[in-house]
Amino acid sequence: MPFPTSTIIGYDDTADEFTTSYADGRGVARVYRTSLTAGVWKQWRAAPGFHQRFAAAFDEAGDTIQGGWERSAVGGRRTLGGRLRRHVRPGR
Repeated sequence: MPFPTSTIIGYDDTADEFTTSYADGRGVARVYRTSLTAGVWKQWRAAPGFHQRFAAAFDEAGDTIQGGWERSAVGGRRTLGGRLRRHVRPGR
């Protein structure tokens, strides 16, 4: 059974950037920098010893997003994490 997760995306007007706060049932809590520019959604963090990044792009119609996660240890090889492909329904 999947563990529960909570995600909150917010805007910091003093830094002029978005952040995503993530927490899950394992006790993991992380803050990611977040952007949405030219149809590409990105999240990233550079924690000591463990870097993560996510990128996904909307298609031309703007109704499907596709992308995924990458992670690496500092100085290590980057490996792929979960992949994402979702159909987006405007107004829902």
